[in-house]
Amino acid sequence: MVIVGSLTPRAKQTLVLLLQGESEKVIADRLEISVHTVHAYVKSIYAHYGVNCRAKLMALWISALLTSIAEPNDLLQTLEQPNDASDLSIKENHRFPSDRGFAIER
Repeated sequence: MVIVGSLTPRAKQTLVLLLQGESEKVIADRLEISVHTVHAYVKSIYAHYGVNCRAKLMALWISALLTSIAEPNDLLQTLEQPNDASDLSIKENHRFPSDRGFAIER
């Protein structure tokens, strides 16, 4: 089981911006940190979810959204609320081409 709440608050902010399609430069500007620091957060997020690129991260989250949440913004709002984010987790239960699937569990 992969838990979103186990990410640091800054990594969660980075994840939200990544899922919104922002570049590392834009994320750095928004969070007022260096691009190198953003790159380190992105690498950490990839490792956390067992992916090696943004496309696979997006595929994982899209799969989870399609199987469990009616509106994509529900997830982003949940991630942005620090008290609720720790209650959100992803568990393996759905297969897709890579034989690794995830769904959101509350």
